[in-house]
Amino acid sequence: MSMENPLRKVLVTRDRIDGAAVELLGRNGYECIFSPPYTPPEEVVKLARDAQISAIMVSQGRITEEVIAASPALKVIAKHGSGVNNINLGAAEARGIPVYRAVGANARAVAEHAVTLMLALRKSLPKLDGATKGGEWLKGAFIGQDILGTRLGLIGMGVIGRETAALARALPRPRRPRHRRP
Repeated sequence: MSMENPLRKVLVTRDRIDGAAVELLGRNGYECIFSPPYTPPEEVVKLARDAQISAIMVSQGRITEEVIAASPALKVIAKHGSGVNNINLGAAEARGIPVYRAVGANARAVAEHAVTLMLALRKSLPKLDGATKGGEWLKGAFIGQDILGTRLGLIGMGVIGRETAALARALPRPRRPRHRRP
């Protein structure tokens, strides 16, 4: 980039993002400025003001009115994920700054995590882990639970719910008896 066309700055509210994303932004005239997760808003304000950011990529932490007002160059806020409860939407709207959400961007990861936790609980892993680390071997006293035949109830079938259901379909289910014709 030449001096008459300097790199624009994107404030990323986490300590890193995928290298390919950083590269893509760089090829398009943007430099990433990273703010460690959950940095206090007053420090984010200083960072935004000093860098004269033109965009914020929100992952973690709060985007307050003061953060939004810190850089007159700010043109857009993008949320990695769907929840925008950590962004002052009124302050963004008052300045004409659009807030975009990446709905479903991490739905697979969240669904995988949910299924992992469900399996860990069904198989009593927290209890067994704690006992083993405490010097107890529960082999003789422990009766485990099978996954086969367990029912999964999902409340809500949004993007994450549908992903969770799709993953759960791979779990073992009881076979239905086949009826033979006489």
